[in-house]
Parts: sequence; C-alpha cells; structure tokens
Amino acid sequence: MATTYLQRLLIFIISTCAIVSTAYAESGRTDYDLDDDGLIEINSLADLNEIRNNLDGTSLYGESTGCPTEGCNGFELTTTLDFDTNADGVMDANDTYWNDGEGWEPIGGWNAYFSAVFDGNGYQIRNLYIDRPSTNNVGLFSSIRGEAAAILSSGLTGQLMSVSGKHWVGGFAGYVMDATIRSSYSTGIIIGFRNVGGLFGEVRNSLLNNTLATGSVVGNSCAGGLLGGARDSSLINNFSTGRVINNDTPIGGLMSCSGLNNYFSNHWAIDTSKLELSAGESEVDNYFGATLTELQCPTASDDIECLTDSTLYASWGQAVWDFGTNEELPGLIINDVVYRDGDGDGSLDGDDAFPNNRAASADNDGDGHPDIWTIGCDAQCISSSGLILDQYPTMAAVWQDEDLDGFPDSWATDCDVSCQSNSGLTLDTSLNDVDNDGVIDSQDNDDNNDGVIDADENSNGLIEVSTLEQLNAVRYNLNGTGRMLSEGGDSDSSGCPAIIFEEVLQRHCLGYELTNTLDFDTNADGLMDANDTYWNEGEGWQPIGDYDFPFSSIFDGNGYQVRNLHIQRPNTYGVGLFGYAKGRTVALRNLWLMGELMSVTGGYYVGGLVGRVAEGSSINQVYVTGFISGSLCVGGLVGYSKYNSLNNSFATGSVVGDDKTGGLVGCANYLSLNNSFSTGSVTGNDYVGGLFGELSNSSLNNSFSSGNVTGDDRVAGLVGYANKLSLNHSFATGYVTGHSLSGGLQGAIFNSVTSNSHWAIDTSGQESSAGASSANNYFGATLAELQCPTSSNDSECLSSTTLYGRWDETVWDFGTNQELPGLIIDNVVYRDSDGDGSLDSDDAFTINRASSADNDGDGYPDSWTVGCDAQCRSASGLTLDQFPETGAAWLDADLDGFPDSWVPNCDASCQNDSGLTLDTSLNDVDNDGVIDSQDSDTDGVLNADADSNGLIDVSTLEQLNAVRYNLNGAGRTLSEGGGSDSSGCPAVIFEGVLQRHCYGYELTTTLDFDTNADGVMDENDTYWNEGEGWEPIGDDDLPFTATFDGNGHQIRNLYIDRPSTDYVGLFGYIKGEAASLRNLGLTGKLMSVLGRGAAGGGSGMVDKASITHSYSTGIVSGDDNVGGLVGRAEDASITQNYSTGVITGDDNVGGLVGYSSRTALNDGFATGSVTGDWNVGGLVGRISFTSLSNSYATGSVNGNSGVGGLIGYQDTFSVIRSHWATDTSGQVSSAGASSANNYFGATLAELQCPTSSDDSECLIGNTLYTSWDATVWDFGANQELPGLIIDGVVYRDSDGDGSLDGDDAFPNHWAVSVDDDNDGHPDAWKAGCDNACILSSGLTLDQFPMTSAVWQDEDLDGYPDSWATDCDASCQNNSGLTLDTSLNDVDNDGVIDSQDNDDNNDGVIDADENSNGLIEVSTLEQLNAVRYNLNGTGRILTEAGGSDSSGCPAVILEGTLQRNCSGYELTTTLDFDTNADGVMDANDTYWNDGEGWQPIGDQSTAFNATFDGNGHQIRNLYIDRPSTNYVGLFGYVKGETASLSNLGLTGKIMSVTGDGDVGGLAGYLADASINQSYSTGAITGDYRVGGLVGQVYYASLSNSFATGSVIGDRYIGGLVGRGSYGSLSDSFATGNVTGNSNVGGLIGYRYSFSVTSSHWAKGTSGQEFSSGESDVDNYFGATLAELQCPTSSDNTECLISNTLYASWDSTVWDFGSSQELPGLIIDGVVYRDIDGNGSLDSNLPPSVSLVLKQDGLVTSSIIIGGGDVTIEALVVDSDVSDSHVLSWTLSDSSLIGETNSTSVTFSSDDLTEGQYTVSVVATDDGDVPLSDDASVTFTVERNASSPPIENSPENSTSSGSSGGGGALGVLWVLMLAGLMRLRSRRSDIPS
Repeated sequence: MATTYLQRLLIFIISTCAIVSTAYAESGRTDYDLDDDGLIEINSLADLNEIRNNLDGTSLYGESTGCPTEGCNGFELTTTLDFDTNADGVMDANDTYWNDGEGWEPIGGWNAYFSAVFDGNGYQIRNLYIDRPSTNNVGLFSSIRGEAAAILSSGLTGQLMSVSGKHWVGGFAGYVMDATIRSSYSTGIIIGFRNVGGLFGEVRNSLLNNTLATGSVVGNSCAGGLLGGARDSSLINNFSTGRVINNDTPIGGLMSCSGLNNYFSNHWAIDTSKLELSAGESEVDNYFGATLTELQCPTASDDIECLTDSTLYASWGQAVWDFGTNEELPGLIINDVVYRDGDGDGSLDGDDAFPNNRAASADNDGDGHPDIWTIGCDAQCISSSGLILDQYPTMAAVWQDEDLDGFPDSWATDCDVSCQSNSGLTLDTSLNDVDNDGVIDSQDNDDNNDGVIDADENSNGLIEVSTLEQLNAVRYNLNGTGRMLSEGGDSDSSGCPAIIFEEVLQRHCLGYELTNTLDFDTNADGLMDANDTYWNEGEGWQPIGDYDFPFSSIFDGNGYQVRNLHIQRPNTYGVGLFGYAKGRTVALRNLWLMGELMSVTGGYYVGGLVGRVAEGSSINQVYVTGFISGSLCVGGLVGYSKYNSLNNSFATGSVVGDDKTGGLVGCANYLSLNNSFSTGSVTGNDYVGGLFGELSNSSLNNSFSSGNVTGDDRVAGLVGYANKLSLNHSFATGYVTGHSLSGGLQGAIFNSVTSNSHWAIDTSGQESSAGASSANNYFGATLAELQCPTSSNDSECLSSTTLYGRWDETVWDFGTNQELPGLIIDNVVYRDSDGDGSLDSDDAFTINRASSADNDGDGYPDSWTVGCDAQCRSASGLTLDQFPETGAAWLDADLDGFPDSWVPNCDASCQNDSGLTLDTSLNDVDNDGVIDSQDSDTDGVLNADADSNGLIDVSTLEQLNAVRYNLNGAGRTLSEGGGSDSSGCPAVIFEGVLQRHCYGYELTTTLDFDTNADGVMDENDTYWNEGEGWEPIGDDDLPFTATFDGNGHQIRNLYIDRPSTDYVGLFGYIKGEAASLRNLGLTGKLMSVLGRGAAGGGSGMVDKASITHSYSTGIVSGDDNVGGLVGRAEDASITQNYSTGVITGDDNVGGLVGYSSRTALNDGFATGSVTGDWNVGGLVGRISFTSLSNSYATGSVNGNSGVGGLIGYQDTFSVIRSHWATDTSGQVSSAGASSANNYFGATLAELQCPTSSDDSECLIGNTLYTSWDATVWDFGANQELPGLIIDGVVYRDSDGDGSLDGDDAFPNHWAVSVDDDNDGHPDAWKAGCDNACILSSGLTLDQFPMTSAVWQDEDLDGYPDSWATDCDASCQNNSGLTLDTSLNDVDNDGVIDSQDNDDNNDGVIDADENSNGLIEVSTLEQLNAVRYNLNGTGRILTEAGGSDSSGCPAVILEGTLQRNCSGYELTTTLDFDTNADGVMDANDTYWNDGEGWQPIGDQSTAFNATFDGNGHQIRNLYIDRPSTNYVGLFGYVKGETASLSNLGLTGKIMSVTGDGDVGGLAGYLADASINQSYSTGAITGDYRVGGLVGQVYYASLSNSFATGSVIGDRYIGGLVGRGSYGSLSDSFATGNVTGNSNVGGLIGYRYSFSVTSSHWAKGTSGQEFSSGESDVDNYFGATLAELQCPTSSDNTECLISNTLYASWDSTVWDFGSSQELPGLIIDGVVYRDIDGNGSLDSNLPPSVSLVLKQDGLVTSSIIIGGGDVTIEALVVDSDVSDSHVLSWTLSDSSLIGETNSTSVTFSSDDLTEGQYTVSVVATDDGDVPLSDDASVTFTVERNASSPPIENSPENSTSSGSSGGGGALGVLWVLMLAGLMRLRSRRSDIPS
C-alpha cells in the first residue's frame, strides 16, 4: 500500500525547496575544516557520499588538511542538500543517486559503521529516497556506533522523502549504539519489516534528546513513530505524531520494543498515530500519549492546563523548543531557526500548503484543494478538515470529477474564459456517469460500456462470485480491487464505486461476494475424485492466500453455501478455504461451509474457513460443518488467529490435530470472540479444547461447546490453555479425556479471569476446572442442574449458588428446565439441550445425552455418545440398535449378522422386506453349535485370540513383528495394509457401538532373536536387517497404544543397532492410558540396544502408559534419554521392574529410566553401570514432577554434570524410601536426597544387611527399606540385596553387580560376575571397579578365559606365565599353550619391556617410546595423524590405517588387561612455516589451498585424549576457514579423559580464522581441561571467539594466557569467547578484543561459569569490562602497567583495593620485574610476553665476564697464602627472568663443572706457582638457549716466605697454557670444592 501511495505522491507533488549551490569543490581542498572546529565541511551530496569511505570522521577523500592538531572527528553540513537533484519534483533515473531505483546507499554497514559526529548545523537533507526492501540497517546511515558518534542539529524532510528497507530501518539510521542524538527531526515516510522507526530502527546504550518525527511509519513488528526499539538508552524530550502501521506485535506510538531504558518527558499523538500505547510508557516519567489537539495546546513547557492531571513538555528547554500558538506543535530551534510541523502531518510548515490542517499538506496548483490526503486521515478526518480533494492537482482551472471520467464537473470560481480555454479541458456533460452513456452509474451494470456485465454489477464495492472459476480467481487479486481471472492478467474493476483509497479518490472495489451456492462435487456424483474440477491430483482445493501473499479484503457469502470443500495437503501451512488472510481490511462473513464430503487436511494452521488470519481481520456469521485435521493450530473454523474479532459463528464437525486443537479455533492471540459455539468432537495431544486449543490476551463471551474432547495435556471442554483471557457467560458439557491439566471448562490458565461460566461435571467427567471460583460464579454443576434454569440469574436450581449470573437474555434462550441454554444468532436459537454434541435439530434423543442418532427411527439408538459409560447407558433406558438401517430388528448379541428377534410391531411383510433371517444359534457367532465362550475356532483356523481374553496370541517372531501393523491391538494384521483378524475377540462397546474387539497382545512362549541359535547376531538371523537389527514397534507418529502381556515369558537376545533413530527398544513408542507392557523379560547374552534419542530395552518412550513386572538385562546405548528398561517416561506408571544391563548415553541416562516426567516410579531396582554426560543416575537420569518410592540402585555411575547414585537431576519431584550404594556407585550424593524422606545412600554392605523391611539396626540413625511391601520384596540373607518378587519368582542381584544371582559366577562379589572356564579367576572386572575394588576382591584376572589350564600373562604376549595348580601334563597338552620363557618381555627378545624401546621387535621405535602412555609427536605429520585416533590409544598415520600402540603400557581397560595409551606428547617444537621463509603460502606443507590447518576433532568426532606439549611450541599455526565452526589447533575437544597442557602457540605469522567457536588452542572445550598453555596469535571469527578457546562448556581452564588480538561479532573474549558451567582460574589476557555484542576483555559471555583470580588488560584489550567480572573472586581488569607491576603473587600494592594474582602458584608463574607480565613456567622454562603485544619475548643472549679477586680485592695475579681466591662470573642478560647454567673450564682442557653459581672461591694456601687460564660459558634457559663465554688468565706467585710446593708447573709434564697436571689437579680440586649449585635469578646479578 505504501509503495503505491508513494508513487502517487511523486506524480502529484513538485518540490518547493530552493537548493543552495555548492560552495566548494568536492576534493583537493586546501582546508577541509575552515572553522577549525574539528568537523569537516560537507558542501554537496558528493561530499556526503564520500563519508562512507571516512567513517571515523578523521578525513574526507583521504585528506584532512586544515584539521586541528588533535585531528578531525566528524562532519558538518554547510548547506541544505536535496536528493531531487534536478528539482523536477519526482525521484527517478534523472536524479544522481537513483541507483537503478534503489536510491541512496546507506553510509556504512553493520561491521563498518559510522563512528563520528554528524552536525547538520540546522540545514536539511531533503527528499532522501531509499528503496531497498531486502536490505537490513537502512537510513541515511546504515549503523552508527561508538561513544564519539553523534547526530546533531539535523533535519530530514521533503515531500518526496521515503526510506524503505527490511530490518532496522529509520530516517537517520537503522541501528545506533553508544551514540548521542540531539536536536534532530524527520518528517518522511519510513517502511520496513522489523525494528522500524521515524528516526531510527533501534537504539542501544544511547542518548536521544530533543527530537521529533512526524512522518508515517509502516512495519510488521517493532515499529514506532520515533523509534522501532530502544534498550539501555535515555530518551528525553522527544515526540512523534505520524501514523504507525504495524502488522504484528509489539507496537507503539512513540516506540514499539523496549528494554531497560531511562525515559523522561516524551509524548506521542494517540489519535494520529492510531495507537493508545507505547513501549515503556510511564506517567511518573512524563512519558505518555495525548491527542494531537492536546499536544498542540501548550504555549510553554511544563503545561498542566491542557491535559488534566498530567504535565505536558515537562522541563523542555525553551531555548531548544518554540511552543508557538495553542494550535501548533512545538518547533525545534536550531541556530535560531524554528523547524515546526504545526499540524504533525509529516510536512514542515514551510512546505505545507495547509499548515494548520493535518488532513493534507500538498496543493501544487495553489487552488486551495489538496492534492492528496495525509496517510491515516480517515473519513472522519477528511470530513472534519473542510477540504475537498483536487482531481486535477496540476491545474487551478478545475478540481472536481466525482465520476472519475476525466471530465471536470465544473470550472473553478475565478477561472474565466481564457483560463478555461488554456486548460484544454471540457466539462462533463453526463455527471455521475463514468462511461457517459446516459445511464447513471448507480443504475448501470456495464459502467465501462464494454458490453460485459460489470465485475461489481451492483456497485456495492464487492465483486460478484458466481462460479468456482470466479472463486478460484480470487487468488489473483487478493486485495479485491478488481476481478483478475488469471495470474498476471488484467484487473477488471468495472462497476466498482469511487472511494478514497490510498489517500486519493479512485474507482476501487474492496472484496468479493457470493451470489449463489457453489459445490466442489462438480459432477454431483457424491464422490470427490479426479472427475471433479478441483481434484488437483488428490490435493484438492488450493487455499486462497499464503504467508507471502495473504488475502486482504472482504469475502461476503451473503448466506450462500460452499459445499464439499475438499483439501488434502498434510504438509502445507495455512489450509482452509482461505490459507492466510491478513489486515484490517479483511472481513469474512455470512457464509456456510458444509456438505457430507467436506474434508480439510493440512499441516500447521488449519481451519475450515481459514488456516491463518491476522492483524485486525473480522469474521462474522460463518458456519462450518465438515471434518478438519492437521498437526498444529487446528480448528473447525480457524486454525490460527491473531489480533482479530470473531462473532456469531459456529462449527459442528470433528476436529483432529496434534497440538493446539480446538472445535472452533486452534490457537488465538488478541482475539475478541462473542456469540459462538462448537459441537463437534475434538481430538489432539496438548492444548486441546472444545472451542479453543490455546487462547491468549483475548476476551471470550457468550459461547458454548458440547463436543467430546480428547487429548493429553491442557485439555478442557471449552479452552485447553488460557493466558490473559477474560472469559464470561459460557459453558461446556462434552466428555473430557486428558492426562494432566485437564478441566471441565479450562485445562490450564495463567493471568486470566473467568466469571459467570459453568461446566457439566457429570457429562464432562471432570470435577474441576482451572481457576474455578464460586466468588466469580465460575463453577461446575451436573447436567441436570445446568438444564434446570429457565432464565438467567437462577438461584433456585442449585442451593446457595447462582447459575447463569448476568447472562444476557437477548443473547441466550433458556428454554425449559430440561434444556441447556441456546445461543441466539441472527434471531435463530442454536441449542444442544442434552449437551451431547448434537444440536437439537439433528438429535433423535434431544433430552437424552446417551445418544443422538436413530437413522431408522425405531427408537433404538444407532450408537452411544462417546463418554457414555455403563452407568450412563443403563440410566438412559435405551438399547443399542444392531440394525440401524432397518426398523425390523435391533438385537444381535453374538454379532453374527442375524437378528435375535423381530421388533414387536414388525409383521410378516415387514420381516420379508427387511431381507433378514432370525438367528437360530444364539451366542454362537459362527453358528456351529458351540457357544462362543467354549469355541476357540470360528473359521477353521485357530482364533487370533484363542482364549477370548481380549489379547491376541503371539507365539512367533513373525507374529511379534506383525504387532506393528495393528498398533491398537484390535486384531491381528500380518502385513502392512493387510486385513485385521479379530477372531476370538470378545464383544464390547467400542466407539459407541457393540463390536468384536481385542485390546492387545500376549506372549504364549519365549522368543529368541538368535534365530539360528549360533550365539552370534549376524545376517544369518531373521531380523538382522542389514545390521540394523529389530525395527522398534511404534514411533511418535504411530505409537503402540495397546496392551502387551509377556505372561512371564522372555524375549531373548534383542538386537538393535540404529544410532540415528529416535525411540528405540523392543517398542519404540508406547502411548495412551490403555497402553501397557507387563510381565515381560528382556534378556540374553547377545541383547544390545543402540539408538539415538529415547532408547530403552523395553521401550524408547512410554507416554501416559504403564510398565509393570518387567525387566531388562542387556546393554542399552544412545544419546539422550537412555534407560535400561525405558528411555523416557511421561505421565506414565513404571512399577515393579528392574534392569541389570550396562547403560551408556549422553544426557538423561539412568539404570532403569533415562528421563521420567510426571510419572509414578515405584518398586524397582537397577544394578548395571551407568555412564553419561549430563543428568546421570543409577536408577533414573532425570526426574520432573515424578513420584518415586521403594527403589534402589547399586551400579557404577559416571558423568560430568548432574550425577547421582540414584537420580542424576531433579526438577519438582517426590522421592521416598529409596536408596543407592555409595561405594559401588562411586557417588556419595543423589539429586534431592533427604533423610527425612528415607531417601539416602549407604554402602553396599549396609544395603545388603537387612533381612526385612523397616530395618533400623544395620545403619545407625536411619531406617532402611521403610514400609517396603514384603509381598513385593524378598530381603534374603544379610549379605544379599532385596529381590523383587514377580509372579512368585524372586529376582535378586545379591551383590548388586549387574548380574542376577542365577547368572553370577561370584554372586557375593561386586567386582566380578563372569567366569566362563570356571577356574575361579574372573574373566573381566565390572565397570567401575577401580584399583581399590580389584585389590579388595582378592581375585586375579584370567587372561585365558576359555581354558582353565592357565590364567596369568602379565606381559600380554599370549604365553601363560604358569600352569594352574591342578593342571597336570595331560591338561597342559590339551590346552595347546606353551609357557612364557621370557617374562615381562612382550616381544620375547630378551630385553624386558621397561628397558625396551621397540616392544614389538619390528625394528621401529615404539609409538610410545618411554611407555608413559603418551604417543610421541615429533613431526607435523605425526601431529596431523592425531585426527585418525582421537582417543589416543595408538598411532594411526592415515585415515582407516592400522593402530600402532607399541610401547603402550598394560592397563585395565573396559574390565580387562590390555595395552593401551591415553594420548599424545610433543617431543620438540613444530613450525607450520615448513620452508622457514617467513610466509604462509602454497610452499608450506599444510597450506591446503589457502585454508591452512584442518582442526583436529569436530562435533561428531571429538578429540577425547591427553595432549601434553611438554613445554614445546607449535609455531605459526595458520587457519583460514571463515565458514567453518569449531576452529583452532583442536576443533572440538570433549570428555573427562581429554586434556591439553604445557603447550604454547606462537609465531609471528600465526593466524586462526573461523566462523563459530574459534580459539587458538581449541574451538570448543567440553568436559575437559586446559592447563599451563598459551597463545599469542591473532584469532578471528563470527561468534564465540576467544584468544585461547572459543567456547568452554563444563570444562576447566587454568594457568594460561593469551596476548593476541581477537575479532568477531558476538561472544568475543580475550581468552574465552563463551564459558558455561565450567571454571577459569589463574589466567590473563592482554590482546585487543573487538566485537559487537557480548564482548569482554577476558570472557565475552559467561553463564554459571566460575572465574577466579584472573585478569585482563583494559587499555590494550580496548575493553573496560568482561562478562560477570567480580572483585570478590579477584576477577577484574587493570591497565597493562598495573598487570606488569607485581613481582610476586598476592600483590596488594600495585592496584589499590584489589589483589593481583591472588594465590597464583610461583612454581607455575614467574613474575619477573615490575615492567613485565607474568611468565608461564613449563619444564623449567619461562614463556613470557613482557608487553602483552602478542609476541613472546625474543631470547637475548647473556653477556659474561670474569673478575679475579684475592682476599676480596681485584687482582691480576695470585700470591700463595695471600688469602682466599674468588673468580666471579658477572652475567648480564636483558631477559631479566632467565636463569643460567655456568660451565667452568681450567686451561682449555678440563671441564671442571656445571653450576648455577656465578662465583667460585678457594684457598690460595695450597696453590702451585704458574700461569693459568679459567674459562666460563654462561647458557640461559630460553626456549632457544643462548650462550656467552669469558676467560681470565692469571699468575700464581709464591711469597718469599712461602715454602716450595711439589709438582709445580715447571715440573709438570701435562699440557696446558702454562702449567702441568699436578698443579692443574690441585686447582681443579680447590675450584670444585668452591662450586655451589644455586639457582640465581638474573635480577639478582649486578650489571
């Protein structure tokens, strides 16, 4: 609509603005800031356009000449600019910035945003034109961000101004953040979809002060007159008046979407905007709406007279605002000029031809008649304006042409002959006659004189529809302006009246009307098929209108019918006669949809009339009687309604859906409904109601429903779920079947009020209804009591209570005292007297609820009303008619088709005419002479239900498999689509009629899936199914809904391998209160069930069903909701069951049940081990609203979060009298444990101790097994756990190890259970049995479980270490084994394993050379190979290659002893710059076409092992994968066994780029750890980006740092992008961090993530904040200098009131000097980035010199006996934290020692004369160690008094610089004695 209006606007209006000529050349200026104010002058549109290349305001055209010393910071206008560059009053290709119709390209973008000042200096930018409907962030600027950003003193105006975009659209900008907006305005039209505002689409953290907007705003959601939305912003002294058209919510006059803002003194015009509300409005803050007149009234600020009890323009500055007269809006004063739009019509007064008349502003010919009406000016506005529209806006000679024939009706008063002649026009000679044929339009049915009847023959504005072809053509012109018979065809609006449309007078229709009944059974054969015109290959009618192109006009049925509408489109959204109708112009009325063949089926949003209707539409007097079905939001009349009204309508057909299903409307929001009802049955799952499935923010008055309602949750007679509903004067009587939150009138309500409304408690089966309140006259009564009143306000029929209080008797007819009230619609009473779901007009038994149908009129009902039970049937006095098509007979008790007798008045003629014969063998369905109760064969084949107990016999796997073909158990169906055999089934009332019907199945024998009994499950077994095994019975679409009784039999060796399938088990999905699984055992050594979501041995999902007396002993694995017997249970009953199998999954994993919601779980146990990630419990992984009692668990339980011995995680629940074994489970806690409820843990021995219930002796201070039923539990001996009694058999696992006693070789040993060779040595340890458990068991593992001759083989070489004690020579010979001749030597090469680095003797060094369990990585090739074995068990060098675990130690793994490694370790530094040329390119090995390194691990295959860097580095890691998630050296790291440690990522050309979850070391870290690691490279991504890790989830990160830059959009942090449920400690980050939302110096965003003693550099990171920072936790930021200042941990001096590096470990961190950041110590080496600039400090060499001293004085010679001699090494090193090793040499020949000491001292007394040289080499401990050396030569002289010493140098024969061996030896001994091995920090060494 807005686009059409704009086009017309462009045609009619000529700009009146004079443009100031450009004052300066565009570029090459000598001075860009002439006034030296720091703002570059903008002199032309070219200059304005150039801003996009200079977004920070520092330059223009790349030049900043003339800017102040500190630089420029923005721009300022020096003149008004006009986008109508040729001043022709039209925006088109002749204008400079037309851009192929897209108009101006907004300045900047989302990432490249405008961040400077823009000062308009009071000048205007006129006629801004943008038409970019697919572009986000649209306005003069795209987005404006930054504290330096501002829009000041600027105006956007002009008659041609129009801005159109998609999301975030505003006059000045689409999006604003951290900016200031002052003294600015906009008057133009703004159009968008979401976040659309007159000035801005959305502002955040910004100031908006003294602004106005008066133009119209059109949007779909979040549209407001001034702003689309605002958050964390201040809005002060602003107003708007423009029409706001918002098709969705939220909606607001000034602003639409709001959050955490500061408001003061803001207003909007409620009448001109058409909106009463605005987001965040507050009288307290003087933020409210008023009428335009009230806003014009004040002549000064702080006005309290114009509006009672409110102050207008409070504190508005009169230096900023001019208030004018009391008929003008305030004007904005900028540079002493007042800019005012006095009437708020979107035109400044200077451009407005009618400045005091809001109705119009344009009059280009100056004749006093407006060219166009203002948008939003309705009929009342036009009438009150006193103006008449000009049909000739470019000519003053004429103005009126009421019939729009192009001939003026008269001349203007002052138009003389000359004027008339010059006009070129001729007066109309036939007024009100558009075709000038002499017949006035009101009487002419061919207004265009073309010989064809007009499209709108009666000129009432509605196009006639008289055929299905014309009905189908409605889709080609959805706004009803004219008839269009084909897509893209011409529109025929002939006959349409002249009306104001889009603000001008034009011939225009508004919709369609039926002129007769239409029938989709086009050949009238009573069938809908390919012979009918609109069959469409079975899909039937294509609904009119869809989401993109909705129906938007009137459709008036005029009381006619559309019959037999047929639609079969189950995958289509929006299905009905109309698919989607939208807008205030929509009215659907006066229409019947009916016919026996009517059937409408769709997907989401399905209704008989319309699938989806929205935004102000109205529905009135529409009636639907057909069958409607769909999945979501399904209703008899309407599927989904939002912001509409519905009145005087009803639906009587059946409605079937999944969720949100209602008899009249499926779901609705903001609906006003009156005088409507439904009587059809309604069936769904959740949110199901007789009238509405879900209803929110609505009013519901004068309505009723009498149909039966069936669902699961939130089910009720009238409304399933109500939120903010006002409900009055309504009732419901239908039978309601639901499981939870069910009610007679309403199922569940929230913030709703119900009054004067009732339901029938007996017929509904519901004693209660949500929110019932006698005080509000909202209560239930019996049907008879509801029928009793004969008027409203009845207080006699029900004591002390008023029925039908204040019910309007013009709306309701109360009839007799045996009738329910009837609803009066259009003077017709619609009543269902007995509330049975049939209107009286269709009811054969109008006052007998038990039945309504009697087709043969014999007085016997054809069927019972659903919900009419045995008592109801008995009370009715009626008997069911077995022959409803004839009145001759009615009774046939054995259902053999022969009547038992004739009706009393049926004579011979009657009997003969009936064609029936009396039954000669009563109660004998096959008439074989054997009555049914004694007959097991009715057809020569054994009956499906041989014992006639209602359960079909299952005796083979084939019959078990056939259960899937008849899921309700009514009969046996042996193939899909085959016939159902219900032979033997008893006769029962089912669906209201008597019929033979079974209700389930029963096993008659044990079945085994190992069909060939070979002990292996493979393709030789019948149900192998190419390895997927058994296909579970039932799924979420087609669940099993019957009974399955195992009768105590077993199903053995069930095998399922379907890892991509949900709902997995013997049964996939069991659903319904009639569904049950009982008395069944699932067992067998080969039993294994693997699924995805919801996996259990018995059933993946149990929904509102029961499982009793059943068990499972097999392995069950899956992802989420995994349990031994049941994966997930909802609204179920799980009683007297157990499981002993091993259970493995991810989330919600339990020994018996994975996830239990609203379930009763009693008398059960689980003893198998349970392993998962989240919500892991020994019995149940997670429970919600569940009651659990008398149960226990003993199995080992392992998980990461929400882990418990009995229950992993609980919501709301009740657990009583239940226990778990704290020792064997490994869990001391369980979710919600409470001694008060006798829910606690104990040791296995304590749980075994009791021999009866209520034991208070075995555990001091607690009672075990309180009130446990001795008929259910057998407590055995005091070394046995309780056993469960099922059908008289005790099932016990005495030691709780997951094996029942009958299958357990060690029934009293929890550690083990299997010993196949019966040699007394277990074959495997139980999962969870650790070293202590193994040791305490006293048992030793059997390495040869298939023979009892031997058991021990410690080196795992396949040779036994010794024979069993009782194995004689014969035994030894028969074993075929040979003893090991080389113990502890796996390759038997004579070298024991601990000394052998080639354990497999293959001539290649072992993968784990040092046998520490970590595979060595010494090359990039080996690093790359890590991806081929992500659990680190062995080295695999190619994908799918063999695994080399040579050298790996022997460890217990999965219960057995085996050689196994657990990860990797670096043995050297690796460099991705493989050719060492300083450039990453195609010449480097891992260039990969520019994408660089492929991260190790992804979401489906995570790295889950150890990676130890051993202090080595990985240098110059290069990754460029901007479209890839999970990016880093490691992409995805997950698992408790996963850890990354002692590793550095650095190098000048390191660069990592990805999309989501991006970090230097790891993209994603879950359930794992990182310690003592660092990264210095640049990291770039989109979301969840961190310097070290992108996302940390349930993981820990400690003692690490990152100093590289981090760039992204959201969740961006210097160290971690996002952290959840984990921890971070003792770490820091310094790199620059850039992002748009959730950005932090250390962490971008954290949720339940512990951060302690960690910091970031505020200045270098550019971030003042980090998510969740807390001084209490010593998690805060500081300047770089402050972070460098400390020289030790726990520093309180460098930063006032805060402790830096609290509790940091000095063995892990080296704090250096007060100008250095802490360095990480790994294997004795310090890794430091002193200045935090992203480069590790280069290692500088030390400098060493030697000084000779004697007796403390420097000397060059030594005197024997002259005192101690000291040789000092003076070491100087710029790397002040380096340590040094000194290597000393005497006379270049002998290494005399290595030490950290810097001096050596010895006595001179024993020296020998001679000349000596001492040298020293000082080596630092840098990553690449560097050295320096020095020497000193000196002479040793003897004092005259000193005695001679033997072996003087002169007598020596050894080589040396001057001396011999003896003297050298003496000096060597003396020096060594003086050497001291002390660690010296270089900071302690004097320079």
